[in-house]
Amino acid sequence: MESNITKTLLFLLVFGAVLFIITHISEAIDIIYTTNIFFLIVASFFFIVSVIVWLFGWACLIKNTCNVKLVDSLSIGVASFYGSLTPVQIGAEALRSINLKRLYKIDYKTSISASMVAKGIKFFIIALFAIFLFFYYLTTTKPDISLIFYYLSGLFVILLACLLFLLPFNRAIGLSIAQLFNSLSQIRFLGFSKKLGNFFEEYTEYLNQTNIGLILIVFFFCLLSWTFEFLALYFCFLSLNLQIGLSQVLLLATLFAVLERNPLLPRGIGLVEISGYYILAMPSLIGSSFKIKEIVALIVVYDFVRLFLPTALSLFVSYPILKSLNNQKPK
Repeated sequence: MESNITKTLLFLLVFGAVLFIITHISEAIDIIYTTNIFFLIVASFFFIVSVIVWLFGWACLIKNTCNVKLVDSLSIGVASFYGSLTPVQIGAEALRSINLKRLYKIDYKTSISASMVAKGIKFFIIALFAIFLFFYYLTTTKPDISLIFYYLSGLFVILLACLLFLLPFNRAIGLSIAQLFNSLSQIRFLGFSKKLGNFFEEYTEYLNQTNIGLILIVFFFCLLSWTFEFLALYFCFLSLNLQIGLSQVLLLATLFAVLERNPLLPRGIGLVEISGYYILAMPSLIGSSFKIKEIVALIVVYDFVRLFLPTALSLFVSYPILKSLNNQKPK
């Protein structure tokens, strides 16, 4: 766990240095100096709340099957957020499961299943917006092949997750997915598929034991989480006094959400910034004309809100968790 923290800090340090250099080269630093601190605080607050709200839905799923207080699950969730600086944010899932296992003896099957339900529902919400905006983009602008490729790679991950995580609500389909993985395990280099098959059998049973009322509650929290993400980006624009319509912010927020799930890069770092710059530099699409330094300033401010601040908060909260784990004797 200590090594993960060190890697996270080094990664942020290097990425922060790159952003610092870019802001000076583009003269965006002059725009950043004019940032409205109040709106920046509001944007940061909304993004952190978006994380906590999603974790609350996940914690409700944990509490439904395990005797763990909501506040304890939330603490573990926040403390594990720094692990999201991995492709498809899989590191955060691993940290949550490991911490729940070591602190509360909760088996991996239960914690991973809860994460799959909560993520599947949020991915479904994002996918609905993403598909609509994708066709809107194709029909209103001249498409850029590279941007479409990266957008579709992230969208593919989201749609695949939706199918794998949500289709097993139908028991027959869930068992069919499990059988598919079991069949693939017969291929020599796909022997690990047997474990996936066993897991999806258990996951299907987990879903069938989860009542619809709880699923609707989780859906509400996921939708609320997505709304706060959108508001966080909108207030980033306000903090720099950049005028933009709500529909254009929705386009950007959806684009960023999709690219963050790109399977190759942690939180879509690099893709989010380049694609954001590309979109913001298109007055015909965004409805506003921004200077280069204004676009760079917006991207830097949003990276502070979505990456640096919540990760720093997560590392701070993770300290007592780490101390507790270090005090435990290995079994």
